[in-house]
Amino acid sequence: MKSKIQLLIILITFCTYNTYGQITTEIIDVLVNNQTTVSNCSLIDLEDNSNISLTIYFKLTKPSNQALGTTNVKALLKYSNSSSGDDKGNYTVQSNSWGNNDTEFYGQIPISVSENEIQVNSSSIFIKSITDSGVESNSCEYSLEKDEVPSFSLSPTSTTVSCGNSSPKTFTVTPSNIPSGASVEYQWNVGNGWQDTSGNNVSNFTTTTSSVTLVPFAYPPNNVRVTPVLDGDNYPQLTSTVSLGNFNPSFLEITGNDNVCDSEIYSIVNLPNNVSILGHGSSNNSIATATLDTSSGEITVNKVSDGIITLTVILQNSCSQNFTLTKEIEIGIPTSVFNASIAGNSSVCQGQSYTYTLNSANHPCAGSIVWSVSSNLNIVSQNSNSVTITKNPFSTEYAGEITASFSGSTIEIKKGVWVGVPSNDGLTIQKIGSYNLYAGQWSKLRARYIPLTYESNDLLNITFEWQIPNSMIRNYADTAYKDVKPRSSGQLNIGVRVNCECGNGEWRYRLFDVDGGNGNGGGVLIPVGGN
Repeated sequence: MKSKIQLLIILITFCTYNTYGQITTEIIDVLVNNQTTVSNCSLIDLEDNSNISLTIYFKLTKPSNQALGTTNVKALLKYSNSSSGDDKGNYTVQSNSWGNNDTEFYGQIPISVSENEIQVNSSSIFIKSITDSGVESNSCEYSLEKDEVPSFSLSPTSTTVSCGNSSPKTFTVTPSNIPSGASVEYQWNVGNGWQDTSGNNVSNFTTTTSSVTLVPFAYPPNNVRVTPVLDGDNYPQLTSTVSLGNFNPSFLEITGNDNVCDSEIYSIVNLPNNVSILGHGSSNNSIATATLDTSSGEITVNKVSDGIITLTVILQNSCSQNFTLTKEIEIGIPTSVFNASIAGNSSVCQGQSYTYTLNSANHPCAGSIVWSVSSNLNIVSQNSNSVTITKNPFSTEYAGEITASFSGSTIEIKKGVWVGVPSNDGLTIQKIGSYNLYAGQWSKLRARYIPLTYESNDLLNITFEWQIPNSMIRNYADTAYKDVKPRSSGQLNIGVRVNCECGNGEWRYRLFDVDGGNGNGGGVLIPVGGN
């Protein structure tokens, strides 16, 4: 029975002194801000200090017959009961720091603690010793506490007021940590531009309530400032910054037609009383001009030429804030958006009549249509959207053009056509390579036809027909080319003509001298029947 009691006493003693491996760690006392000493693991109060300095005096105890290596002593800050502690400072005890018969070692660790580190009521500091063999020993804990300082905040911290808008604005002070039974009042300084909800102008006034509602009447009104007074003591002044909100009347627009054929009137519908037209203009006065009637607020746009403009109107409110409205307007018939075309055959042959039709000409500014044709064509009949034509039998021009013009506009729709058969004007025969032809040798010839054309003409769709006597001939898929091997020397008259949808054109001849074949002769190109 006695041995059990002795064992129980040993266990109780071990737990009471927080001893691990016969090492005991104790905090003797803590010096706060070099002024106050706190002992016996008591409460350390930060009061209203934002930071405090602590000097922790500690003692390590070991049995007299136990040797220790290096021991690291740490000062730890716990945020809560569940945290293990953050290292705030340390002290290293070397093995030779202990005397031969010493069982106690004394030291101190200076640390600092900020009020921001004291997050919960159970925050505390303690020290931990760790031997080089890993044996740990903790001291008791000193609880940390900070005073809750009264404070005030104002919301909103900033606000905007729209020009001319008299919607009320509420400003609220939120007090914190106010002692029970304390007297609090609020001294407001709102400058100029505010009224109370009864319509009275206010500037400086005092309330016992923490919230006020103000109505703006000048824009922008002054910032709202308030000084809280707690038991006669003034606290720092709080400010809510007041500024003008953006002027963005997105509900406004320029109303009027999207097209101006001659002249149109535009306006801003439902323009507020505190908003006026500061400026206006056309993006291109060479296409259209814009004129403002200041009495009615209407803008007249007059056509100058065909194209597209942007009509701009600058609005200004009574607070001198500007906002720009724009509207894109088609003036007359802009070529960039007008996709009308003339449909019909690409060739006009002798003795036949052809009808051409104007498609996609449904523009609101498209007036009456006037048809015209080039001199090698004749108009048989015409109406608002079609024309019937024939070839002029007295003209030899191969390229022709049909034009549809719109009255009151510079817009013209054109279609190029090929008329009749090509004459031999513009038709040539060329020898590729050396100038001469030689009997018994191959030479390459090329026919070229380059008539006068209009920009609206399609690409030529023609072939060439050749007359090459007394020669061997090699053909190409492209009929403009021929290989020729004259059978004998002398003169060789070669002809070519153009074939098209309407038939065959006129022949064009070229007379060549053919050398005997030794390659040293001098052939001469002699045109026949033309230049």
